[in-house]
Amino acid sequence: MGNRYTTITEGFDWGPAITKIILNLDKEFYNTKIISNNFKVISTRKLSNENKVFTSERSIINCYLNNNDSITLELEVGPELYEGSPFTYNTLTNYNEYVETTYKIFLNNNQLTIDFAGNVNLIADDFIHNIPFKHNNIQLNYAYFTPQKDTEYNKVPLIIWLHGAGEGGENTYITVLGNKVTNLTKYGAYVLVPQTPTIWMDANGTKTYNTSVPSNNGTSWYTEALMALIREFIEKTSQIDLSRIYIGGCSNGGFMTVNMLMTYPDFFSAAFPIATPYLPHWLTSERILAIKDKPIWFTHAKTDTTVVIDQEVDIHTTLLYNKLKEANGKNIHYSLFDKIEDINTNYEYNGHFSWVPALNDQCTPQINGKEISLFEWLFTHSNNQ
Repeated sequence: MGNRYTTITEGFDWGPAITKIILNLDKEFYNTKIISNNFKVISTRKLSNENKVFTSERSIINCYLNNNDSITLELEVGPELYEGSPFTYNTLTNYNEYVETTYKIFLNNNQLTIDFAGNVNLIADDFIHNIPFKHNNIQLNYAYFTPQKDTEYNKVPLIIWLHGAGEGGENTYITVLGNKVTNLTKYGAYVLVPQTPTIWMDANGTKTYNTSVPSNNGTSWYTEALMALIREFIEKTSQIDLSRIYIGGCSNGGFMTVNMLMTYPDFFSAAFPIATPYLPHWLTSERILAIKDKPIWFTHAKTDTTVVIDQEVDIHTTLLYNKLKEANGKNIHYSLFDKIEDINTNYEYNGHFSWVPALNDQCTPQINGKEISLFEWLFTHSNNQ
């Protein structure tokens, strides 16, 4: 069959990384002792937006023989080890996109003649991807995850995740791996991940931010199309519990979460907007009254320089939270972090990354005298209550 290698990609807080290379080699190579020092891995990443090629050696942290006689090379990854990422941020389009990545593999300083056999995306491959949807000539894509169910008759919740601006485009793997959306598969719920070809804050379908259009008043070009997609998915998926439909998202998706709540206040059971850039002058009293009785959990960070939380003037999430509380909203919660850190290493992320603690279910305040996490709280809510 010849020598082949397969890459393994996993989702992390900072995005995806290629964590392993699986080698299937001709039998002649197995006379060599399988240790890391015998191997060297060189990655080549071609960035289409800059027409540049970057070549780097990947650090091998472990090496072992598998039961099927393949060899696994475990590679070092981290938020600043860009040579391990299958993505790049295209500064011309402002989207994350895949990088053309190839590997050269050396054994005892000799380069192997080896073919690429494909990539496996752990958990992300459990989603069905890139399903097209059209409503009134507006095109969206979506991915979805189906949970394992005890019986075919059990009804289960639906979580809708709305991506940030950098995860728009035409490949739903970007939306699932750009943030750690794979974590949402742990809760026994369906997960629906719509993708806009532009941005959720699009005023007119041309990727024009609604913040730059004074007459827009905080609406989205995609509102009706997104709702039509959600309704069609629910109609086609009979095991969804219609009383437990939850919506959340980060940044641009945090805006869209709030927008969908205000437009369809009776549809969703609870919501979790993250780093939402909802502007003060969009917050009419009618909109506040429409959602004040909805269970909503906000997340943001004081160090966010993209969607700023001002310590002296309430804007964005803080203003929206305060207005809902002033309107006597009874089930409105807010996790405001001083900064965004990795819980294991204390590595400090960009302050905009408040989806990191949210998707890791690390928002854990006390509510009614009891500590509860965001997703524990989320699943306690039903439209039947």
